[in-house]
Amino acid sequence: MIMHIYYLNHKDEAFYLLNESIKSLIGLSFNFGISNFSAFSFIFTFYNFNM
Repeated sequence: MIMHIYYLNHKDEAFYLLNESIKSLIGLSFNFGISNFSAFSFIFTFYNFNM
């Protein structure tokens, strides 16, 4: 998984680090969004069911 870092030349390295940080940020917000969305959808379906 880490092996493809060594194949980069130096001009791609900054882009790679930027891309990795963006992917980790998206992954964190995605995991947080999934947990929030499940709670929200549960409340939303429960509310609609009571209507």
